[in-house]
Amino acid sequence: MRDLRSLDVSPGPDCQEIPDASSLARAIGVAYVLEGSTLGGRYILSRLPPAIAAVRGTATAFLEGYGVATGDLWRGFGAIVERTITSDVAAAEAVAGARDAFARLVGWLARFEHRATGEMRGIA
Repeated sequence: MRDLRSLDVSPGPDCQEIPDASSLARAIGVAYVLEGSTLGGRYILSRLPPAIAAVRGTATAFLEGYGVATGDLWRGFGAIVERTITSDVAAAEAVAGARDAFARLVGWLARFEHRATGEMRGIA
């Protein structure tokens, strides 16, 4: 939200359809997607094109993840996954939770697809 506010952009409709996290394994699958985005965000942040680099530090909080601790926290999360997901059944549930999380995120983000690239202030 902080990133959107700094660009003076309305976040649009709230995501009302959340992923099914009805079991520990499914919740871990959902968390895998969300925590994995911290690694992806750091990667994207390191490769911002010049037109967007101008907003670095003001509209890039999401991409910053946990800052320098991102890698360590991701490895810690991986250790939790390995200790918790110990059967094929649990692994299948975790994968189902991750797929559900991705599907719902894609559905929510598709609502913003109509926005033109330069519509946000500060981005040329």
